Amino acid sequence: MSKVLITESYLEDIADAIRSKNGSSNTYKPSQMSTAISNLGGATLGTKNITSNNTYNASADNLDGYSSVTVNVPNPSTGTKQISINSNGTTTEDVTNYASAEISVNVPSGMSLEELYSQQKPSGDVTFTGSTMALTPLSGNSHITKFTAPSLTKVEASVLKSLSSLTYIVAQSVKDIAASGMNGNTSLLGIDVLGGGTWASLCLSGNTSLTTLVIRKTGSIQAASQSNMLNNSKSTSKPVHVYVPSALKSTYESATNWSTWKNDGTVVFHAIEGSAYETKYVDGTSIS
Repeated sequence: MSKVLITESYLEDIADAIRSKNGSSNTYKPSQMSTAISNLGGATLGTKNITSNNTYNASADNLDGYSSVTVNVPNPSTGTKQISINSNGTTTEDVTNYASAEISVNVPSGMSLEELYSQQKPSGDVTFTGSTMALTPLSGNSHITKFTAPSLTKVEASVLKSLSSLTYIVAQSVKDIAASGMNGNTSLLGIDVLGGGTWASLCLSGNTSLTTLVIRKTGSIQAASQSNMLNNSKSTSKPVHVYVPSALKSTYESATNWSTWKNDGTVVFHAIEGSAYETKYVDGTSIS
């Protein structure tokens, strides 16, 4: 066998390469290197399951490479999810596989008192569109500023009681007011009703800021059979100005309890005709 000269650094590089592959710290003679290389075997491969966007390196998995790579890319979201809401409440819809959602709200404009009360804190100007309402009071609500009920015929007991922010009640069809039906509303300035029915005990009492009461019933007066009906219901320095049809004004002024309240300064009677309330309700809205 012929002899050749080999640079020593080449042999050191070969030995280093062997050790980097087999992970040993062995030293090798040139005659041992071929065997050591044969024992290294092939590259270390593995598989990879990819489920999200990223950069992946085989070395991070202690591999030389991957024999197979499985990529699980979710299908892109497409289409629009149609969501329809038909009543007050909470609804939850799964829109995972949709690119967008379209919400249609179909809540009726007229709410029952039960629906209002279920909101716990109806606020601002509240309109009740029904002609009757269940005995479900809004008593104690501090957020309602005006209560309008154009078709309501009776206010049940304590329904409109102690509404501290309420300033006006416009219920031009109301004939009957049950006990404490409109009681204790300390910010209430005006009431506009039809009258002609039964007004029960304390039905208008405790409205300490009340200045205007409009009773629109023609033909006969609203009887005041309960002497406590208006207890503590007027401004400290002003009477309650009661507006009635002109043909009935003198009858009111001489009627039971109404005459007493007139004489002690609790009320002052005026004719609706010729006043602002001939064409407007007590809150200033026009009569159509």
